[in-house]
Amino acid sequence: DELLSAFEATNRSEDGRKPRLVLVAVSGGGIRASVWTGVVLEGLERELSAVSFRDRVRIITGASGGMVGASAYAFGSRNPKDDWGPY
Repeated sequence: DELLSAFEATNRSEDGRKPRLVLVAVSGGGIRASVWTGVVLEGLERELSAVSFRDRVRIITGASGGMVGASAYAFGSRNPKDDWGPY
């Protein structure tokens, strides 16, 4: 409840509407799943740029190759100004 409340408080729109929360589940399948996941997530980001798709993704879960593609997508969103510590 605390996490959702914090998300809602920091992401509420100016007109008072609740924010959209995106949860992503990916499947395994090696290289094919990795590429497919990356292509779909990047495509969703392009198609839903008006609603800031990437900013609304909070959880990505899955298995095997799908998580490789999802990790590449998530890492691509890293803001260089963020301090994530050593890699």
